[in-house]
Order: sequence, then C-alpha cells, then structure tokens
Amino acid sequence: MSGQNRVKISALCTYLEAEPPVEANTQQDVVDRHDRLYLLIIFRGILFPNSSSVFVSLRYLVFLEHLDRLGDYSWGGAVLAYLYRYLCRASIGAVSDVCGFFALLQLFIWTPYAVILDGLPAFCRPGQGVWRSRCPLIHLDIVEDHMPEHVLRQFGHTQSIPPDVRHEFRHYQRDDRAAVDDAFRAFMGVQLHRWQHRLALLAVVGHLTPIQDYMRWYHRITRRLIDNPALRSARDVGYSTLVGDEALATGGRTMITHIGVRAYVLPRACGACNGDGTDI
Repeated sequence: MSGQNRVKISALCTYLEAEPPVEANTQQDVVDRHDRLYLLIIFRGILFPNSSSVFVSLRYLVFLEHLDRLGDYSWGGAVLAYLYRYLCRASIGAVSDVCGFFALLQLFIWTPYAVILDGLPAFCRPGQGVWRSRCPLIHLDIVEDHMPEHVLRQFGHTQSIPPDVRHEFRHYQRDDRAAVDDAFRAFMGVQLHRWQHRLALLAVVGHLTPIQDYMRWYHRITRRLIDNPALRSARDVGYSTLVGDEALATGGRTMITHIGVRAYVLPRACGACNGDGTDI
C-alpha cells in the first residue's frame, strides 16, 4: 500500500476472512494487526462514514500505532465534529446525501440526556463538567465548535438566550483535499490551544429569561414551519401556509392553532449556512 492514502474495505474484509482465527496462544503482534484492521472498518463503516462505502482513509493509522493509547484521544468529540460538518453541508445547496454517525443523532433526538446518562457504565461518566465546555470538536482537519449554551436543559440547567455562534466564513467547505498552508496551520494551532484549556471554557449556566424575550429570539432564529406542497390535500383543513416573515407577523399564534399534519416545528440545522447565528 506504499504511496496510497486509502484502501478498499472489501480488501480488508477479504484479508481478515483468510486469516486464521485469533486464539489464546496467538502472538500479540497478530492480534494487534487484526485489531487495527477491524478498527479501520469500524471507523469508515460506523463512526466516520462517507458517501462512498468502498474506501477507508489510511490517515487513521497514525492513531492506531499504539493501541494502548487509544483512550488518550477524544473519539467522541471527533465523531461529533464529523457529524456536525456533514449535517452542515447537507443543509445547503443541492446536496443529495449526508454522512455521519446517525445512530447517535437519532438517540439524542428521541431520548433525554438523563435517560442516556443513567444507562451508561460508570467509566463513561467521570469528568461530566467538561461536557459543558465551549471547546472545539476536532476530527483531523475538521473543526466544529461545541455550543452547550444552546442545549443547557439537556445538562439539567435553565435554558436562557444563548450567545451568537461565530463561525469562520464557509468553514464547511474544507475537507481532506484542501491544502495545508501556513494560515491553516495557524488556525489549527489556535484550536488545539483552546482544546488544551477546555476546562477553562465551561459554559455559563443560564438564568431565567422573560418568556417574551425568549420567544422573540426563538422566532428570529428558527424555521418553524416546513412543508411539501405536493403532499397537501383538501382534507388538511387546519393546514397553515404561513412561512417566513408572514409567519413571524402572527407571533406564533397561527403555528399553534392551525398547524396541520404535514407542518412541523424544526430548528435550523446550521447557523453558518443559514446566516442566523445558530448551530446544532
């Protein structure tokens, strides 16, 4: 594989199938080799999938050189950074596919944090304070900001109006094909410094905001009504066609009293793409 930066997953599977099974007396270097290959398959097939399920990047190998140090890396942060980046891309332009660990997204949408935390083993729960850090989430050359102020209720705190999200303009356009120049090295140096000081970047717990102020902010940053006109029928008596400024002018009353079976309330997915200062 000299000179290659990726390999077919089918080649890894074929190799592993041809190998004798690992047993108690198998030499450690053989066990480690199998572990690395299985991890590469898990990385591309589950944690960091892309639109092509054929190849896996060999850039992950550098992190697998010392298997006993795997726990030193923030794999959870890397998974979130990768997922956030591709959700951001999927919300713009004529994008027809999306990548990422969607099992994680589905879990957090339908299950309260408290239920998830109660079901975790003890070794997953130490250091929960850092979960509220406003630190960068990093996956190789992908950097996405963690914004816990937008989901304080998930951490058991009162949700107030969060500060605006400030992204590098068009940050979502960068991928592993982009050049690594001096400007990007300087940018990554700043992000790594922020990560190293993540305990000093904990989000301030919100205070109770007057409901009128909170709803005014919520209406400004949220796309509240979405629909597909092709699915509309004459039976949708309560269906509301109000969107955008027209919906805002109603102060939310139309959304509450006339929402139809095919109109849903959804937050915008990516502030960097929508220009509204919000993010997931």
